[in-house]
Amino acid sequence: MPELNTGCVLPKKTTISLIKCDVGSLAGHHIVPKPLFKVAEKNLKEAAKKGVINNFLVFNAGDDLELLMLHEKGEQNSEIHQLAWNTFKEAADKALSLKLYGAGQDLLKDAFSGNVCGMGPGVAEMEIEERGSDPIVVFAADKTSAGSFNYPLFRMFADPMNTAGLVIDPHMTGGFKFEVIDTIEDKSIILKSPEEMYELLALIGTVGRYAISHVWRASDDLVCAASSVTKLSLIAGKYVGKDDPVMITRAQHGLPAVGEILAPFMHSYFVQGWMRGSHWGPLMPVGLKDS
Repeated sequence: MPELNTGCVLPKKTTISLIKCDVGSLAGHHIVPKPLFKVAEKNLKEAAKKGVINNFLVFNAGDDLELLMLHEKGEQNSEIHQLAWNTFKEAADKALSLKLYGAGQDLLKDAFSGNVCGMGPGVAEMEIEERGSDPIVVFAADKTSAGSFNYPLFRMFADPMNTAGLVIDPHMTGGFKFEVIDTIEDKSIILKSPEEMYELLALIGTVGRYAISHVWRASDDLVCAASSVTKLSLIAGKYVGKDDPVMITRAQHGLPAVGEILAPFMHSYFVQGWMRGSHWGPLMPVGLKDS
């Protein structure tokens, strides 16, 4: 039996954590004000100085405060999630003191319990072995449900009319695997496209119940995309606002090109939500400055 080389060094992995929460807003579910940004930026700067995270970006999607963090601690790490939870709690307290609208709306639990999953905030995380160049595209939506990224994810990773690489790139012709979550019965299934494309479409068209949480390249299980699947109404037991999903996707070099990732959003499609969460309407992509 060959001896194990105990001196070998495993490749360092990077984790991308995108955690969002509605902690309070101006003018009723409209936009995150600067004082709340300052709370988040202060906390993440301190965490970066201490070496807890490597880099970060604070931004908003409508009234949702988004924390994008790079670190080496893996998915669902308690230290990273504690940082996010404490930041959201502090921002919510600030919102309350300023009499902002919906202060702490998404903080559905009182005490932190290891990670924020199931506590209200939405989470998309991806642990990757970085390629020489690894383009990442991040999406965040407001006023809509967890399944709203189902259609664009299908277009990106399963539709050759959108993604020519599925036909001409030898690293992509083997297809992709999709993890679909049943948010009501808390079950999951992995379906491979193109072989199980019809079964995949049968599920993800019911966006109020089924949501794509992860996508992997079938040939080598390379993780390609991660999306939040939190259903606030199921956690709270009543309607408390829409789920406002976030998503991380990787691009290029055997994955969809950045243009193929953006192309599904060129045409508006209907999603659940809108201002009172009770209607359907077209998803309208905008840049950060207009969010």
